[in-house]
Amino acid sequence: MKTRNLFKKTMLLTVLAIPFILMAGCNKNDNTTDNPGFTAADFQLTVITHGQGTGNAYYSVEYTVKNISNKQYDINSTDDLVVKLRVKDNNGNTYTGAPLIPTLEPGAIQSNRTTISLPSGVTVNSSTFTAAVEKE
Repeated sequence: MKTRNLFKKTMLLTVLAIPFILMAGCNKNDNTTDNPGFTAADFQLTVITHGQGTGNAYYSVEYTVKNISNKQYDINSTDDLVVKLRVKDNNGNTYTGAPLIPTLEPGAIQSNRTTISLPSGVTVNSSTFTAAVEKE
């Protein structure tokens, strides 16, 4: 009788353990696009030029962004990293732009030229310009 109960318990434990053993053997080493853990520190931002455009209708910015991590960053990731651009006028009003960082392989560099739209007649102070990689 003891042998029969021991056999039943052993079989029950084996049946319950099989799913856990199978799950432990799973490997999430596929090229998914969720990229957990990307931060601003994974990118190097270099502003090449910036200044107010003709007719003062926009503020032009040219920059490069480099993936300095050892992982591929995908624009469709859940991290939503942007290049946050800010400039102020003489009254302290802030104008912003936030282009997304594109898909970048480790070590890859992407050049970009973009603008920040300004209201008609506004002149900004280029010394207030800032640019940084940020999580949106």
